Amino acid sequence: MRSFLRLSLALAILAACSSRSSGSAPSASTPCDPLAPPPTSLSNPLGVGQDDQGTLYVADLPAGIDEPRVFVGPAAGPLVRQEVFGSGSTGSGEYTLSFGPPGAALASQQALLLDVANGTATQMALGPAGSKSFLGGPGETPLTVVGASAVAGLGIVNLPGEVDYVADVSDGSSIVVTSPIDVQSSADFHLFYGTADAMAERTIASFNQTLSGYPTIAFQVGSATYTMAIGGTFELDGGGPGPGTLDTGSATLAFTLRTPTPSTLAGFSFACL
Repeated sequence: MRSFLRLSLALAILAACSSRSSGSAPSASTPCDPLAPPPTSLSNPLGVGQDDQGTLYVADLPAGIDEPRVFVGPAAGPLVRQEVFGSGSTGSGEYTLSFGPPGAALASQQALLLDVANGTATQMALGPAGSKSFLGGPGETPLTVVGASAVAGLGIVNLPGEVDYVADVSDGSSIVVTSPIDVQSSADFHLFYGTADAMAERTIASFNQTLSGYPTIAFQVGSATYTMAIGGTFELDGGGPGPGTLDTGSATLAFTLRTPTPSTLAGFSFACL
């Protein structure tokens, strides 16, 4: 649910509506793991720091991304992307990035601190979990700043995807919605529909979500447009998911969301577009 909580703010700014469609719905035929890390590469590196054990800490800021990314790994690679749980910047080249493995508890998080001038780090350090300070604060461990050549050619491992919803429909079919952990827009979401042994990715025709509510998603099944709607409001607003319906155009079927949301998709077989 974390990604939906973050995305709701973006959707509100974008008039709570986004859509994507194609003239004809392609068929999903490639077996896949919806949660497998998608490929990525370093882009616009801000700094590469190395600790006394040789571990590399890398921050980059690709075009179109709001906050820097963090990668950690040995000098021989691979560099594994971390989840950034919070970030701060002075606007003059100082960054604080709280990071850890996906879903890490606060106590196991660290902070990567950078001073950047002319697009390149001049100083880097590790700070304590949940650090709100910039370089020069208590409990910091300095890192040796090394050139970007130190990470050239190293393997890069992206963040995995996460499960947003699993819905069991009254006719025995299922709906699974996944997204990247660092979801940027509704175009990042993937929807699968079918029976558990044959879940096919479907083209999302429209994705509508208000600030505090759950989404309504229209998707293609052959030449038909199905609409998945979830009632209720976010738990933070004192609510929770309400009844769900799947409108197939010829019938309206009820579905039940699996709660808590599963972290894995054991028991399903998927094919991607």
